[in-house]
Order: sequence, then structure tokens, then C-alpha cells
Amino acid sequence: MWKPARWAAGAAILLFAVAPASAAPPLTMIQDTLYRADGTPFVGSAVVSWESFIAADGTSIPQGSLSVGIVGGLMRVRLVPGTTAAPYTLYTVKFITGGSTLATEVWAVPPGSSPLEVRQVRVSSQSGGGTPPPP
Repeated sequence: MWKPARWAAGAAILLFAVAPASAAPPLTMIQDTLYRADGTPFVGSAVVSWESFIAADGTSIPQGSLSVGIVGGLMRVRLVPGTTAAPYTLYTVKFITGGSTLATEVWAVPPGSSPLEVRQVRVSSQSGGGTPPPP
């Protein structure tokens, strides 16, 4: 005989057993205040893109991109670490203001429980003019 209470209890147990398998992968926070060369806060956006990879916890991350608004210079984005991924994954970040790409950077994002600054993840940077900045 079908008993709704037993069925509901069984479904709840199954959901809890499956939940860890579908949990989101760990994320690293990149948080920084960005300024223009004249000392004013950067206002615009950053478009972060990546190729497909497998996170350290086995989560499959498909190729994609996201746009992050930067207001008053404050940039904050959470990303799946790529330095422990398979394959090792780098993020490409384009800084955009007024419809123009001002700079493109490559980031290597490690696992971390504390927020990281952009300088801690930046691997390379190139201005919109094609000349890399000095080290």
C-alpha cells in the first residue's frame, strides 16, 4: 500500500544524499579598488572570460564569460580557481569604459578563503594600445 508519509521521507533522504553532488564549486573572491592614471576611481566594467575546465572538486565548468560592473573603482568578482583545475585555466579580463576596451589582462586565480587583489592574480596586462605596461 502506498503511504505518503514514507514516500515523502524517502524523497527527502534522496534529496539530501544528492545535494552534495550538485553543490557549487568553491570560489575565490577577487576584490580591489581600481583607479585611472589621473587618480580618479575607474568606472566601467570588466568582462571575464574562460575556456571549459574541470574544477579541483570535479565540477565541470563550461566555456563562458561574465560582465562585472565597476562603480567608484570597486571591483568584486567570485571565480572558480583555475590554478588547481584540469587543465590549468587562466581567465582573460577586458576592462571597458565608454564602449572602449582600455586594457586586457590575464589572471591566474588560486584557491583562497580571503579576498585577493587584482595584483595577486594578474599574470599579464596589455593596454588597449598594444604596449605592455612596465613590470
